[in-house]
Amino acid sequence: MTYLYAGNTSLYINYVDRSKENINIVCPDYFEIFENGDLKLLPKIDRDFVDAMHERGVKVVPFLSNHWDRSLGRKALQNQVSLVSQLVSAVSQYGFDGVNIDIENLTHDDRDQYTSFIRLLRQSMPPDKTVSIAVAANPYGVYYGWAGSYDYKALGEICDYIMIMAYDEHYYGSKPGPVASSSFTENSLKYALKMIPPEKLLLGVPFYGRYWKEGASKGGSGITCYDAESLINKYKSMVSYDNSTQTAKAVVTIGANDPKPVVWGGVVLGAGTYTIYYDSDQSLRYKLSLVQKYNILGTGSWCLGQESLKTWDFYKKWLNGKYFSDILHHYAQDDILDMASKGWMIGVAPDKFAPNRILTRAEAAVILVRALGLENETPAEHFSDTKNHGFRDIIGIARRYQIILGDGQNRFWPDSPLTREQMAMILDRILVLPNPVTKNLFKDISPSKNPLSYDSILRLANNGIVVGDDKGNYNPLGIVRRGEMAAFMNRSSVYEMTYPAKRDPSIPSPEVIVSPR
Repeated sequence: MTYLYAGNTSLYINYVDRSKENINIVCPDYFEIFENGDLKLLPKIDRDFVDAMHERGVKVVPFLSNHWDRSLGRKALQNQVSLVSQLVSAVSQYGFDGVNIDIENLTHDDRDQYTSFIRLLRQSMPPDKTVSIAVAANPYGVYYGWAGSYDYKALGEICDYIMIMAYDEHYYGSKPGPVASSSFTENSLKYALKMIPPEKLLLGVPFYGRYWKEGASKGGSGITCYDAESLINKYKSMVSYDNSTQTAKAVVTIGANDPKPVVWGGVVLGAGTYTIYYDSDQSLRYKLSLVQKYNILGTGSWCLGQESLKTWDFYKKWLNGKYFSDILHHYAQDDILDMASKGWMIGVAPDKFAPNRILTRAEAAVILVRALGLENETPAEHFSDTKNHGFRDIIGIARRYQIILGDGQNRFWPDSPLTREQMAMILDRILVLPNPVTKNLFKDISPSKNPLSYDSILRLANNGIVVGDDKGNYNPLGIVRRGEMAAFMNRSSVYEMTYPAKRDPSIPSPEVIVSPR
């Protein structure tokens, strides 16, 4: 489901068509509230739009909004008998498929009356027309203020479906921060699922971000994801991704002599440095994966037209748990999906993971640095063979924190394959494992043949992270592939992870012996 706002019929049809059949329900901005609480039908209502959507198999469910005006919202509740009658009549007259109620900024004092309004609306609406609502996210489980105006349990019994507006964790006037971090999003879902059936629940995702200008007294204005990516591509920018919050951040500098961009709402951005928090492809994939994780109905989004155009290359597949087209029936399929949702490993293309592709040492460094949340740290001095490599800074971070090392001669061999022996040594460095080495489980390793990796391999094996083949061999010189690495990392994720220098700076860190191939 998605909302349509501040456009016209031709624009709305264009937005839907470019979404590549990813949309099932559109909620256009056709309804508002008069000062006396009656229904205000906007002139933009267009039966031709309804017909065009129905031809495409898309349902049209206009939303009723008070645009954050508390007095209008309360007038609507006080006038609910007439308002419900007017809504039912409009749905019938224009051939709509139902109505969505988006009345916001009420308080706990209005809870019972709001529930009464929705109950009356559902009772009065024909059974083949849907009644849905958008409700405030409530990650902290409060019973007061705006979040307290919605009786989740009662509304979950009444409505056909409910969208949790899991965004605006940070907002205009707040300190800089994500629009919807992973903890905010998941806690909002977990709380809602205590009272709302999962088959009625939609996760609201923002197709917008917010920006703060350096030196300004106040910030947090909205910016579309489309505009955010446009600024990143046109101006001096630094983009980072925080795996701990599953959010993207861009720092964009517009010079005094640069052309001044116009963003959503006709706002002109002047010269200066802007910090933008927004949902990148990676953070949006994480949110889509939550639909499967919590077995909910789907997503709602605010609003269509603000998204990155790349969104529709992967949206439906991720929404329906088909994250990558090339992992079906692969032994590490579940591990790959878990790694993708954590953001530790991502695809080589929007719908490709390449599970059987050889993993390079540079790629291993990226995965481990992400898993430890160190992406934004300062790298150590670059190895002699990584100065021009695309992952040189990540490799430098791995070197600084002794996560994955070189050959003792200031070389890293970034494009050489990672071996199973090297992989065991690296994971042993970063994991705090409870079970000690007990016995050798493999026929093809020994302290004499594998002096650096022997204990590491056994420690991982005794903790269920690595396994051998059906002949009892570990194959230490075997090449690690991407699917296999996902399995190793997912098994490792149940244990505490930390970098060696933090765990015990006195522990010597032997160099990884590389056998170039």
